[in-house]
Parts: sequence; structure tokens; C-alpha cells
Amino acid sequence: MLIVVVVVFAFCWLPLYAVNIRIFFGSPLNVDDDEFQLLTQTVIPVAQWVGLSSCAVNPVVYCLFSAKFRDEFRQLLVSGSCCCCSAHAPGGAVANYRRWSSAPGATTDRVVTAVVPKPRPWS
Repeated sequence: MLIVVVVVFAFCWLPLYAVNIRIFFGSPLNVDDDEFQLLTQTVIPVAQWVGLSSCAVNPVVYCLFSAKFRDEFRQLLVSGSCCCCSAHAPGGAVANYRRWSSAPGATTDRVVTAVVPKPRPWS
């Protein structure tokens, strides 16, 4: 799966980097040229869109290749709660958050448990 994610990432970002290489290392562009107009009005925006689309493609790749991701995502959709809520209490959801100390010399982490109130229904 990791190889597929890396290949998809490279495929999505390659057009933008190819355009940038052309701009920086190719012959100078004239503002009145058709090539300049094509690059600035069409190719660069499309290449940027394709590059950013890799973020939208990643969950699809994960879903196709990982049964655990599919199960957890399905469970998230069915339960309607976030993944950090491990149990439900009458007053709200009990959430476990991991916190790392930034104090000098601190090497351990600690788990902080908090009660998150349930959202109030719209009136």
C-alpha cells in the first residue's frame, strides 16, 4: 500500500514540478507568447489542482488496500462519534488524550482523560 500511495503522490505532483522546471531552466518566456498564456492560464492551474488532488485520492487508496481502514471508517460512520471517544458516559463522551511534556528532561508521556459534553440539540 505504501508504494501505491507514493506512486499516486508522485503522479499527482509531477505535472506541477515539470512546469516549474520548464519555467526555471527553459528558455525565457515572453509575456506576449502563446506558450506563456497557455502556461499561466491553463497548465499551471490544472497542474496545481492535480497536485492537490492527491490529498483526496489518499483515503480512496487506503480504503482499497486496507481492511482495517475500511472497518474503522465504517464504524465511525455508523457510531457517529469521533475516533478519540472510547466510551460514552451519561454526561458526555469520555475521551483519552495523549500529552507529551515539553519540559526539559521530561521523557514520559501521560494520558489525560476528559469528559466532553454532548452537543445540545438545536431548538
